[in-house]
Amino acid sequence: MKKSYKILIVDDEPNVIQAIVRSLDDQDYELFTTTDPQKAMQLIQDNNMDLILSDQRMPNMQGIELLMYARKISPDTVRVLMTGYTDLDVIISAINDGRIYYYLPKPWDNEELIQTVKSALFHKQKECDKESVLNMLLTNKQRLDVKVNELKDVLSENRKNIINALLTIMSIRDNELYNHSQKICQHALDIANLLSLSEEQKENIRVSVMFRDFGKIVLSEHSSRISDDNSQEMQMHPLVTAEIMRNFGFSEDVCSIIAQHHEHINGTGYPLGLKDSEIHIEARIIAIADIYCALSRHGSILTDGNQNTIFYILTSESGKRFDSVIVNTFIKSLKAKRAVLTEIAML
Repeated sequence: MKKSYKILIVDDEPNVIQAIVRSLDDQDYELFTTTDPQKAMQLIQDNNMDLILSDQRMPNMQGIELLMYARKISPDTVRVLMTGYTDLDVIISAINDGRIYYYLPKPWDNEELIQTVKSALFHKQKECDKESVLNMLLTNKQRLDVKVNELKDVLSENRKNIINALLTIMSIRDNELYNHSQKICQHALDIANLLSLSEEQKENIRVSVMFRDFGKIVLSEHSSRISDDNSQEMQMHPLVTAEIMRNFGFSEDVCSIIAQHHEHINGTGYPLGLKDSEIHIEARIIAIADIYCALSRHGSILTDGNQNTIFYILTSESGKRFDSVIVNTFIKSLKAKRAVLTEIAML
């Protein structure tokens, strides 16, 4: 029958080894013995020892040196130092350098030896069990991570398909709204870059801009008043759109941004009358890009002279309808672009 634990006994006195073997021989241990530390080193290399019992004072090599070697070759092996000398420095070195589990002074009685060995092996088993559990958890986590990443890929692909399908519906149902939304999206992303928003926030802007008025398409099938800015149906379309997007599985951030894109900084917007920081920064950006594109919808704003009028309208509504920081950032950027284009035209 295969023994459950391998124990190496090292002592330069054969009678000491024999005494230890007699004490442990009736236990479920496979015992290796040697009086030569050099041979002990070879045994440690060739066998996966569970426990080493080593004497301290031996010819050519001290026990602490052997245990330090064992620690490098087989760090999981439990190490016990035996010595008949009460040398405090040796004990300290054994603990610090050899990382021994126990210091067993000579002479000892058989019961003390047996209990020391059992305790040392129990300690090893606990450490092995702990490592086994940790490895199992790590393996399970790695498997879970793989599955999660696979699911993310599937969801990402499904999300792309849903977005493409909805954009197709929009372009067919209201191509003007589709093209207008693309222009708004570009200006909104320009602002997002100027404000150093994260990639996730910019992606939220892309989706929110393109679908912010999707509810209008739905409501227009049932109400002729959807084009009336003051109608109840009109003021409910952000919530209708948000709910549609929620049912398609879009994130709550995207749904909230869509629901808020007609809110005003001073609380006079719709549908919820939110104000200031209650409104997502993405929604505040979209509101400014939206009105800018609406005001410059006809003709080229760089050649027909109406850009200053648009700047005036944005500035006059800054801090009221629109976020003043975003307005100022956007206007500065547009003026800088206009200055560059003017220089190019003069060349």
